[in-house]
This record gives sequence, structure tokens and C-alpha cells, in this order.
Amino acid sequence: MDILSGLLVGVGSGVSRAFVGFAKSPGEPIDWSRVAVTTVIGAIAGVINSLTGTNIDQLLLVFANTGLTVYIEDLLKAIFRRSKPAL
Repeated sequence: MDILSGLLVGVGSGVSRAFVGFAKSPGEPIDWSRVAVTTVIGAIAGVINSLTGTNIDQLLLVFANTGLTVYIEDLLKAIFRRSKPAL
């Protein structure tokens, strides 16, 4: 994976992770500084993966289950927290 591809994949991952994190917290406004930090961390991870020669297949094997676990957990929290009636 070239550096630009790694950067773009990392940015996309960071942005999606940030917004899923906010989705699980009903009523909490989006903190753009936290979105920026998560996006930068994703970008750095993507560049590191491209510089070390890690290809997409290896990334999928290593991180797919971890990433899916985080997203599923956050999405379930978002659904359950938003479905509870306000007291």
C-alpha cells in the first residue's frame, strides 16, 4: 500500500470511529477537537502501516475482529441508550 492510500484509509477509519463514538453518547454534542485527534491518530496509523509494508490483507487479518468488536459494541450502546425512555 502506498503512503497516500495508507493516509486516506487511516483518515477514513479515524473519522468513522469518532462519529460512532459520539453516536453512543446521546445528548453529547460533537466535540470537533476529539474528532480531529481521532482522525490524526487514524492517519498516523495508516501511514505507519504503509511504511512498514503492511498490505490490506494483513491489516484485515490483524484488525478486523478488533475493529468489528469496537464498532458493534458502540453501535449496540447507541441503540440501547437511545431507546431507553427519558425519566
